[in-house]
Amino acid sequence: MDALKYFNRCVFTNEDKYSPYISDFKSENFDERFLDPNFIPRPLVTPFKNVRLAKPHEYVKNPILDRKPNFQGNYRDYVRALGSALEKHLLTLDDNEKYLFSHSSGMDSRFISGTMAKLRRNGKKSFSNVHFRCHAPENSLFREIMKAEGWPEDQWSTFDPNDSCYDIGRPDIDVNGWCSYSNQMNYWPDLNPKDWVILTGEGGELFKYIALHPEKPTEYCDNYCMNMLIEHNPGNGEWDNQNAKIFKDTVMPLWSYDYLEVSNAVNPEWVMCNTNTGWDNIRRDLVIALNLHGFSYVTNDYLVTWRINNFRREAMTEQFYSSRFYKKYKNKIPNDIDFFTNPFGWESKLWGFAVTVYPK
Repeated sequence: MDALKYFNRCVFTNEDKYSPYISDFKSENFDERFLDPNFIPRPLVTPFKNVRLAKPHEYVKNPILDRKPNFQGNYRDYVRALGSALEKHLLTLDDNEKYLFSHSSGMDSRFISGTMAKLRRNGKKSFSNVHFRCHAPENSLFREIMKAEGWPEDQWSTFDPNDSCYDIGRPDIDVNGWCSYSNQMNYWPDLNPKDWVILTGEGGELFKYIALHPEKPTEYCDNYCMNMLIEHNPGNGEWDNQNAKIFKDTVMPLWSYDYLEVSNAVNPEWVMCNTNTGWDNIRRDLVIALNLHGFSYVTNDYLVTWRINNFRREAMTEQFYSSRFYKKYKNKIPNDIDFFTNPFGWESKLWGFAVTVYPK
């Protein structure tokens, strides 16, 4: 991920060096508080006592970290400025790269792909080097969105589950911290990821966070909006960097400085959110402006739709209980852990760290 174009919220440090990958720090100094299922780490804390997450100003030299004045103009002007900022950034994508767009049925994906379609219709960029990929249970709605945007059928595809549908629970995919094995999800098994730059819609939920969280966020920098994004986006950005290692690179248009410069100038008084759907008015209006509002949103309940077959479960259990991590801390760890009921819980994170991170 190009540090001059995109903000990366996950950079580790041991005070001597900085890296987006926790495995770059050789350490046996494990913080045993993480063995408590009820332990909630403070911001910037990692499972290694001598490694922490760096504050943005330590590795970013960009005015986005400074306090931002509100947008000068009315609400309609602001919505148009957001669309223009995304267009500006999308036009910088390299025509010689192959982009795999991880697309859902949600508003951020529609905003990005719909803006691409608008630029294509206006003859500004073809985006013929972008392939759109979605996974169950959002596939049927995704197909409608692709057709509405006019993409050729060879530019988009879907992935449907089997008995171990996302190939999660592999010892060779480093989850890059205290992260669940759900971060290993793979819905591109037919593609060589090293041939592709993955493009995601992460970073667009700022307006929802402002509406739903009136409390002051942790002060990571002087910019309130950046603090909200860092605080409330799931995880600490470990998955973004993991993707950058798996793929040729990763691109996140809504974390681009082009887009952040405008999104972070939002007047908080403009933001509203439907608590039933989680849809904020700004992203709704961005999608309406692209004529992509006539589609519902499919809730993706991974607790129901994710499956791990018995063969994989047995292998995962054996890998954990034979691991060097378990042998070292077995007196403090149960010997009958259920790793599979909750793919996001403490058990999943314990497995991910012990099997994929600690051995390195």
